[in-house]
Amino acid sequence: NLKHYKGEYAGKPLILEPWQQAIMWVVYGWRLNHANGPRRFTHVYLEIPKKNGKTTMLGGIGTLHFAFDGESGAEVYTAATKRDQAKLCFNDIKAFIENNPSLKKEFGIHTNTIFWEKTNSKIVPLSKESNTADGFNPSCAIVDELHRHTDSSMVNLLSNSMGTRLQPIIWEITTAGSNEQSV
Repeated sequence: NLKHYKGEYAGKPLILEPWQQAIMWVVYGWRLNHANGPRRFTHVYLEIPKKNGKTTMLGGIGTLHFAFDGESGAEVYTAATKRDQAKLCFNDIKAFIENNPSLKKEFGIHTNTIFWEKTNSKIVPLSKESNTADGFNPSCAIVDELHRHTDSSMVNLLSNSMGTRLQPIIWEITTAGSNEQSV
């Protein structure tokens, strides 16, 4: 139901490649206890070379956790060192919603927030420079370009804020980068 909105694939359905499907099967297919138990994995580190669709794929994941994971009051955060980088994934989610008439009529979209009044859920981009990383309770966090983070403070903050969620998940996505001293 999500469609590409850029380049030659604009308007075509977002179809995961086999390697992307394998990642989703591992992350979302394993359950603790039984088929309806919480997810086994709550923390995912994904290192993929540039221009392989990491951010777009995670935009789909953000949309899933915002509206289709069955959690009222869902809070999805896209995080990076800079606001512009955090907004890349946020803007993918925004475009997926705007290009789907069913989703567009359900959700409210502002410059820096997507919300769903029916479930009191929201999606917000975060960055170290925004100073807005207090008082939240993420059900899903997407940390983009992890290799650019100089320390683990953002990841720790997001991870430590998930304590009251039944099955929270934090995705760390990155290219390899060249700074061996980064987080």
